[in-house]
Amino acid sequence: MSTRSYQFINGPETSTLPTAESPTVDADLVNKGYADTTYAIKTSWGGSIADVAALKAVSAADRSDRQVRLVESLKKLFYFDTSSASTGDDVYIITPNAGTGRWLETDQIGTMSANTAMITNASGKASFIANGNNGDVLTIAAGVPAWGVPVTPPTLSGGTISNDGTYVYHTFLSSDNLLVTGTPTVDCMIVAGGASGGSSPAAGAGCGGGGAGGFRNITSIALSAGTYAVVVGAGGASVAGGSYAAGISGGNSSFNGNTSLGGGAGGGLGFNASSGGSGGGGGGTMTTGQGSGTVGQGFAGGAGSAVGNIPGGGGGGAGALGSAPPNGTTGGDGGAGSNSTLEQAPSGYSGGGGGTSQTSGTNGSATHGGGGGGASSSGTGGIGRSGTVNTGGGGGASNPGGGTAYASGAGGSGKVVIRMLL
Repeated sequence: MSTRSYQFINGPETSTLPTAESPTVDADLVNKGYADTTYAIKTSWGGSIADVAALKAVSAADRSDRQVRLVESLKKLFYFDTSSASTGDDVYIITPNAGTGRWLETDQIGTMSANTAMITNASGKASFIANGNNGDVLTIAAGVPAWGVPVTPPTLSGGTISNDGTYVYHTFLSSDNLLVTGTPTVDCMIVAGGASGGSSPAAGAGCGGGGAGGFRNITSIALSAGTYAVVVGAGGASVAGGSYAAGISGGNSSFNGNTSLGGGAGGGLGFNASSGGSGGGGGGTMTTGQGSGTVGQGFAGGAGSAVGNIPGGGGGGAGALGSAPPNGTTGGDGGAGSNSTLEQAPSGYSGGGGGTSQTSGTNGSATHGGGGGGASSSGTGGIGRSGTVNTGGGGGASNPGGGTAYASGAGGSGKVVIRMLL
């Protein structure tokens, strides 16, 4: 729930105001006469008193309707309501020792002074505003402005909902809508789908790992009431072995005009990797065939190698470049991803997929949801590991060998998290 600020302006002591100055949204200008005359009840300032016992002892002659007193021991304000017969509890409702009426606890807003304006909010407590001067700013919290017009707190609906006492979180693991009432300000994390790794025929060259989906944390997004599409990108599908081929790029994720790009496909011998949120790793022999990343979302993939077992490079991640093969027998590691900061349970996202070498070599590893290169032992080859679902991780490249062609790993799907301050 946001805090609202309103500014008093000079004007006649009347309830009539131009429509443009009606208090309806944050930062509206409010004629103090409008606030005082239309909604406020004038009070009198009765001064400070030591404690509840002293408040009870105030005589009927020394108290009047709407009189306000500060109880110093509680550091709370009470006003006297001659018509109230509520049951006293010595906390919120104080019954005088003699006579009718009750002292009622209040919420204080602004500075108390003589002839202070008062309204009663939705909880039954009174809220106070000192008579404003031109340019005075009145800050209203808890959803009730001082002139008595209820402010409906903004709400969000859609996705899986949780809260930690400070924020409410709406988590989207697939595409859906976010429904908004009011005018909230939100933060969001947008993770796109990761790409799949490249593939090759049996006993072929190494391949490049899939690039991670773009990763973005965006803060202070102002929304208005309405329905907003939340798009969660799919991971790039696994590519069957049998011939040299690049992987498949991941799908974009988006919210309110903010888009994270899908990861770029991992390359194969003779097939360049693709650019994306993070770029795909280059295939074996493709020393300049790696894909580029997107600034603010991810990094480029690592180049392939033309020496030794002609290994492929690792896919780029949200936090680091994909690695080129460190030698002629080892595929490049996927680039590291990033850790979230805008969700209730922080986690790692958008790691690049690992590249592969020929069967007698070593395959690249991956972190933050990325898939490692195809598992292998000498002469056997292996299927590329897939990126973890809903992390945007790139898929690992396939590892050829043993007379068998293996598929590459699929990219992990994306995720969108939207949070709002409670």
